[in-house]
Amino acid sequence: MKTYITPKNILCSFILLAGITFTSRAATITAIANGRWSSPDTWDVHRAPADNDTVVIYAGTTVTVDINSHDYAYMAVCVLGTLNFDGGQKLNICPAGCVIIYDGGLLTGDNPGAKINICGTTDWTGPDTATGPVGFGNYPNSGYTGTGPTVHTVSGVQDKATANSVIAKWSSPIVFAGDVFTIERSENGLTFETIGTVNSTGFSMAGTEYSFEDKNPLEGSAYYRVTQSNKHGLNSTSDNAIAERTINNSGCSLKVFPNPCTDDCQINFTDCPGDNDGVITVDMIDANGAVVSSQIAEQNANGGFNLHIDRSNNLAPGVYIVRGTSSKNAYMQKAILK
Repeated sequence: MKTYITPKNILCSFILLAGITFTSRAATITAIANGRWSSPDTWDVHRAPADNDTVVIYAGTTVTVDINSHDYAYMAVCVLGTLNFDGGQKLNICPAGCVIIYDGGLLTGDNPGAKINICGTTDWTGPDTATGPVGFGNYPNSGYTGTGPTVHTVSGVQDKATANSVIAKWSSPIVFAGDVFTIERSENGLTFETIGTVNSTGFSMAGTEYSFEDKNPLEGSAYYRVTQSNKHGLNSTSDNAIAERTINNSGCSLKVFPNPCTDDCQINFTDCPGDNDGVITVDMIDANGAVVSSQIAEQNANGGFNLHIDRSNNLAPGVYIVRGTSSKNAYMQKAILK
């Protein structure tokens, strides 16, 4: 089965393969030099590939298949460099498995003929060069995009002055032993500083979750991102994620509703005994940290402040931080505009 894929980077990931859970694979075996498939010197584990292996050929490396293999059981071959076939030689994979050629990867062969066979089906014959991204075989999702680490949870306590940490959690579709995650933080979403690192717990293709505690978080909003790096110099950086940490002892309570906002929504500051200056400046900050709207709200008869968000503000759909600033306090709340 030939399936086209569109990975954004060079990570090989799949969890289920023809109903089989790949959480107990034999090994990840990586080509460390140009060489022949059958030669132990080609591979970091000093043996040729075997059943259940995840085989990785990185960019800049060429491995030549010099055997007509037996049926490798549950083998996954991830090609970022070049996989070449001597004349008449083949990779046979069964009962399930795949060969994935990533962007920049190549398949080459000396002559036409069956070269990649999965459970009796010939998926690639050569000799014309096949360039990635393209995949052959059984793997779960032809729409796989290989996004690398995903920061899916960033949270902080938002009510009391005792709130003193933010937890960033993320997962990655594939992690190798020796990988390092670097956690960065930014006040504006543009300029980041490194605040810590987390080492991988070993090879995983099951989306293992990792976390990091920021024990000295910024007050208000902060942006977090994670970069995954490995010993081969391959890096993948997540999108930004926003955390809001509001320390609010005596000021207003900020609420945006409805949230998500589809057409018209309200920004309300209520219970403001400590903010009696009469005005609050309200900024809308986009996901890149840019202030895209700024208004001044005047105190109403109830001692609070009110503003509208609607299409007349010319705000594009997306995630924003509503920031209210008085002479005494600052307030943050995330708002989603649809």
